[in-house]
Amino acid sequence: MKANWDRAVGGVTGMCRNPLLPQGQGLPRAELRALSHRNVFLIDSSAEAALKPIRSPHLPAAEQGVREGVAWLTQRIPGDPDWPGMTFAVALASVRDRKAVAVVTSRESKDPLGDAVALARGTATTNAALVQKHEDDWRDFWAASGVKLDDAALTALWYRNLYFLRCVSKPGVVAVGLFAGLVNDEPAWHGGHTINYNTQQTFQGAFTSNHVDLAQPVEQLVADYLPRARWLARKTYNCGGAFFPHSRPGGRHRRDQDGSNRYKPCNFHVGSPLLVAVRGYRSGE
Repeated sequence: MKANWDRAVGGVTGMCRNPLLPQGQGLPRAELRALSHRNVFLIDSSAEAALKPIRSPHLPAAEQGVREGVAWLTQRIPGDPDWPGMTFAVALASVRDRKAVAVVTSRESKDPLGDAVALARGTATTNAALVQKHEDDWRDFWAASGVKLDDAALTALWYRNLYFLRCVSKPGVVAVGLFAGLVNDEPAWHGGHTINYNTQQTFQGAFTSNHVDLAQPVEQLVADYLPRARWLARKTYNCGGAFFPHSRPGGRHRRDQDGSNRYKPCNFHVGSPLLVAVRGYRSGE
């Protein structure tokens, strides 16, 4: 798909083409928005749309179906001894040329499938006010900062990366891992949080671009881990304070010959996870 991004309104337009067909024969034009205020992709196009699961040998097969005319897909991610696991649901609703793809997880909903279906249907049937709200949000967002460099490519890169950060982060959500929305089912380092500097670097631009709120999730990540970090300090070093491992919730436990459990830490740069919190505090002064 050859697409043009309009940062002013947070939308992408383009023409899809089937590579198996001759040049000029392809799918109709499409306009896509990752809505600023809903976890929904809004697509305006006469092209057909469908949900397709990604098969992974590490996960149970996704379930699919149709409920009241809305296509849906659910995926269960099994837990482990200290994490309950989760489920997410994706729903696709179509009303004439408008498609809405909604995503809801068990982290924010007791009924991810039901809520995803309702969100997709409600978005697909809404009026122009929803699009106007989305575009107004982006105009306000870009009004907070901007750059104009001699190098047009670097200027475009700055805007695209800030747009991407806003799409994957906002106050109250889980901090994205190493690959954010670009992760696949075989990510390096499990796509998790390695806090030597990798996790934090995703959010560093939030401060220089005057969007400090986008860094809130990584501050919350550190705060949420603090109880375990204190437990690890007691169990590993028999001391007070807090021990944050390199890989959250990471590291590996091993049993010594005397039967005691020891924690095998990885290399860790203690100041790094606190840097984001300190910068956030200073930016708010």
